[in-house]
Amino acid sequence: MFEVHLDNPEVLLRYSSALVQGATNVFWIDIQTNTKRFRSIFRYLLDDDALHHSRLNKIPLQAQRDMYLLLSRFILFYNSAGKIDSFLKQCPVFQTAFLVGSPADIFVNELTDQLQKLKVEPVLLHYLS
Repeated sequence: MFEVHLDNPEVLLRYSSALVQGATNVFWIDIQTNTKRFRSIFRYLLDDDALHHSRLNKIPLQAQRDMYLLLSRFILFYNSAGKIDSFLKQCPVFQTAFLVGSPADIFVNELTDQLQKLKVEPVLLHYLS
């Protein structure tokens, strides 16, 4: 998706949304099983896409926002806390009715929402340690 040029913005948004939704599903599988089978997908999305603004700009703004929200939820689970500073610096400001505040505010909101959803005690302890 980041490598292919699509002229139709609706198709690009649909593909981008499918990527984010699929990644969400597999990351939750890792959380529920307390494994890290899909860490390589997370690392690709974080290291190769989210931290490279030029690549992320190829997808629609809504998909960029969804990608940042997704990565915010799972960045601690996949042991990428050392990249939070770079991640927040690359995050554009998304001012919508639902997302108000700086990238750090949005990150904290997503992280606290994630913590409320966790049902696997070892994973919750991992987030909190």
